[in-house]
Amino acid sequence: MNKFNIKSKYFAIFLAGFLLIQPGFSALGSTLLDEYNTYWNTWNTTSTPSDNTNYWGTSNSTIYSTPSTDSDYWGTWNTTTYSTPSTSYDYWGTYNTTTYTPTTYDYWGTWNTTTYTPTYTYTPTYYYCTQPCSGYYQYDGYYYYCPQPCSYYYIPTCSSSCCGSSCYTPPTYPSLTVSCSASPNPAQTNQNVIFTAYPSGGTGSYYYSWTGDCTSSSQTCYRTFYSYTGTATATVTVSSGSQTASASCSVTIQGTPTLSINKLVRNITDNTGWQDSVSADPNERLEFSIQVSNTSNTTANNIRVTDVLPSRIYYQGSLRVDGSYSGGDITSGIYIGSLSPGQSKTVVFEARVGSESEFGYGTTTLTNYGRVSADNFSQIEDTALVNVYRYYQPQSPSVTITKTVKNVTDNTSWVDSVSADPNDSLSYSLYIYSNGTITATNVQVKDILPSKISYQGNLRIDGVYSGGDILNGINIGSLTNGQSKTITFDAKVASGSEFGTGTTNLINTGRTWCDGLSYIEDTAVVNVYRGTTPTGTFSISKQVRNLSDGTGWQETVSADPTEILTFLIQVTAGSSGAQNVIVKDTLPAKIIYQGNLKVDNVSSTGDIITGLNIGNFSVNQTKTITFDARVATADQFGFGTTELINTTLAYNVSYSISDTAKVSVTKTAVAGAVTGVVTGVNPIYLALIFAFLLSLGFYLLLPYLENSQNPFVKKVLGVGYKIKMFVMR
Repeated sequence: MNKFNIKSKYFAIFLAGFLLIQPGFSALGSTLLDEYNTYWNTWNTTSTPSDNTNYWGTSNSTIYSTPSTDSDYWGTWNTTTYSTPSTSYDYWGTYNTTTYTPTTYDYWGTWNTTTYTPTYTYTPTYYYCTQPCSGYYQYDGYYYYCPQPCSYYYIPTCSSSCCGSSCYTPPTYPSLTVSCSASPNPAQTNQNVIFTAYPSGGTGSYYYSWTGDCTSSSQTCYRTFYSYTGTATATVTVSSGSQTASASCSVTIQGTPTLSINKLVRNITDNTGWQDSVSADPNERLEFSIQVSNTSNTTANNIRVTDVLPSRIYYQGSLRVDGSYSGGDITSGIYIGSLSPGQSKTVVFEARVGSESEFGYGTTTLTNYGRVSADNFSQIEDTALVNVYRYYQPQSPSVTITKTVKNVTDNTSWVDSVSADPNDSLSYSLYIYSNGTITATNVQVKDILPSKISYQGNLRIDGVYSGGDILNGINIGSLTNGQSKTITFDAKVASGSEFGTGTTNLINTGRTWCDGLSYIEDTAVVNVYRGTTPTGTFSISKQVRNLSDGTGWQETVSADPTEILTFLIQVTAGSSGAQNVIVKDTLPAKIIYQGNLKVDNVSSTGDIITGLNIGNFSVNQTKTITFDARVATADQFGFGTTELINTTLAYNVSYSISDTAKVSVTKTAVAGAVTGVVTGVNPIYLALIFAFLLSLGFYLLLPYLENSQNPFVKKVLGVGYKIKMFVMR
């Protein structure tokens, strides 16, 4: 089918579809338009609908516009939804009291007691009205209801001139009495006094009248007696109904008291006495004293004592009044009661000076205020001074050094001076401490050993091994104020042949310095004693064998990681024998002691590593020592051979000698292990590529080989064809 035919086919299908769908669109459009026109023709909101049903129908009003005004849509129809009229009258017409409540008077007109009730409706006692009441009247603070007509009223005596002949007989009341008091009593000049009346009996309602030194018309009368001393009297007259009663009360007015205050301080830390002014250093403890005395002839009441501590002095409690502990807070004020003329009270408490950082260098004077007041007495105060001195420290580094030694062989403690024998093992300690006002930087430490004491290594800084050389000096970094570091190392006393008989004093010097500070030193002394009794000489032989490989005894043996070794030590005395011989073996790192220690093939519980005493030797006697050890694991060695040297020392007080044995540890690469760089190419892929290249080469060379006259080539081609025919068969 050609392209034109294909296009014609698709065009025909498209045209047919269009012709089928178009009538449906036309019909749908016509229906929607008719519905729209029908709605607006029938339901035009600019005119009033015929009724609610016609307007709403089943249509959804939310899609139509709301009428512009209520009147356009509703007109005057349906007042239940019409807006509320402006006044109740307009809407309801004549007042309807169920929905509109006017004021009581407006609604009811003339006053009607059935709906307006006074607060109180007590019946009058002997008061009465000569005219009809129009509601109620007030008497003695109460409201009385006057019912109508007049015959309901009572009259004080029988009479026919007012509303009939009803009579009222007044009640009988108990006799009226009154007493009074004055408080406080006695009182002081300028102090407020309260006079109070206490009536009883009568009608229960009382009227008061005070006269004399206090005037008032209430139950209580108040007066402050300024510049007055002596006795003041007030009289109260009380009326109740037709009765009256009187009483008088007096108060004694005393003069104004006079108080004095004495403020002192003492330094508890320095144990000073009580003073007006005291010296103190930061953080020291103080004690303050406030003595209050009444120097007048009048008692002082409600005495209040307050102490105002300055900043940088802190209240510490321990508050006592005349020696008795009090739970109050003197800084907020405490009351100590009253003081009679000539009486005194003492208040004591503790405080603390602030820390050094709160003060500048030099002297700072702090003023403490003690204050006292009382009723009718103004406040007075006294002070005590605290002079706080902060010492000036120049900003410079400073370090100290402490040198000590201990005899490891004799297991002594750390001391400045220790006794030792030839060949004894020692440990030295250098304690470096920073006490400057700034950090000490680049702190250097060096140790100067005397002759006849040899350095044995094992250098540690705060217990951690260090590879430095203390004899040439090491840098231990910086030390802040108060920080310290401790350096230790081992040493050994020379053999007895290097000492004369008697005691030799060997002085070791430790030295330290830092940036900005010259070196300082300290020393430790080792007192070496050599006796006059000869102890003999001896020889030593050291060998090793590889127990795992079954080798013989040798001075040098080969071993692999983790293999087991046995070391042999032979000590032989000379022609004069030997006394008190000690053998000490020093294993190198990466060879680990495994025990099985024997002396002349007899098991021993001694310690060859720290020193084993094998006793005395007769002339030319030999003693043999053996023990086991193990080579460390392979991960502790690099590839190739590592030489490890083991040393044994034999010594007594006058002689020492040593010998060594060597272990050559070899670590090799694992056979067959891949050591080349991974290229990311799989070996199978390499084989396939090789086969492909070989086949391609053969294919390209085949035309030339077929034309070759070489017998060997022809024979190879024949074999190839046979293989091909076999495969293709």
